[in-house]
Amino acid sequence: MTKLGLETMIAALKDRCKKSMDSHACMMASSTGDSPATCSVPSFLSICSDQFISLTALIAYVAQATGRSEYRVERDLSNHFCIPNPKCLPAHLYDKAVRFMVEQVPQNNC
Repeated sequence: MTKLGLETMIAALKDRCKKSMDSHACMMASSTGDSPATCSVPSFLSICSDQFISLTALIAYVAQATGRSEYRVERDLSNHFCIPNPKCLPAHLYDKAVRFMVEQVPQNNC
């Protein structure tokens, strides 16, 4: 992928994320399965919107580089950090999440 193509993809992802930020609640199914439960991370300790957008762009890039679906890459990240979705990532784990995502990129794509 060319630099221009990557920049275009990131810009499109940022636009898509900004539109869906309000609708992307930090929710997951409770252990009983009856009603949703909010994530255990208070909103003031979660990543900010810019970090969420960057993480979403990384998810898309890793998916493109590895040939996996964005959903699968997002689930791998969520499972690794034991969170329901990337929006619930604690702010203090943001750098570790970025490193985790970068490590997913095959060496020949760097």
